[in-house]
Amino acid sequence: MVRAKNGFKVVDSDLHVVEPPDLWQRYISPEFSDRAPIGIEGGLGVQVAGRIMARARPYSKGYVAGTQANKLRDKERYSFAAERKWDPTSFIEAMEMEGVDVSVMFPSRGLFVLGFDSKEAAGTEGIDADFAAAIARAYNDWLHDWCNEYPERLHGVAMVAPHDVTSAVEETRRCVEKYGFKGIFLLPGQVGASGTTPTTTPCGPSVSGWTYPWASTVVDGIT
Repeated sequence: MVRAKNGFKVVDSDLHVVEPPDLWQRYISPEFSDRAPIGIEGGLGVQVAGRIMARARPYSKGYVAGTQANKLRDKERYSFAAERKWDPTSFIEAMEMEGVDVSVMFPSRGLFVLGFDSKEAAGTEGIDADFAAAIARAYNDWLHDWCNEYPERLHGVAMVAPHDVTSAVEETRRCVEKYGFKGIFLLPGQVGASGTTPTTTPCGPSVSGWTYPWASTVVDGIT
């Protein structure tokens, strides 16, 4: 149902998918299948390079106290979506409940998979550039398939791995030109906890001439 008001559609510009735990095992390039990230059942953590990556620090007591009521309410209200493992149709049904016409999709588990790749978080080797790029491509391929069930209402935002500028630019172009994604996102904690390292800063100029959003996504517990 279209819920345009006075000729304008209602857009949720920051809705988050809930990725299946086996996303990367199913979608990552074969040469990386033995290293594919594994989602942790019962939460949004993900195991990468032998380490479980989740939020950098626990929620504050004030945050927890202030959100318990909302969590209980939402758990009951959207139980149908959880039962259907957060498939695209369940999101459309939730959007109908909220009066939303179009949503722009960001990750949940995917916020962590490349979010902490410093040596302290990802081990002494960190995450190498080719592996990081493969992780991003796998997520984007899955997201395209997920959104494509309702392409007029669900729009993807691409994950790019800033470890290598050339591959980041190539993936940006692929997702925008082939998949019609509406932008890319980066976490400020990526690549040694610095979102403006020399590794990442050329990405914008390298795709100059385009008009597309570049989101620097901040997650509670990630700085």
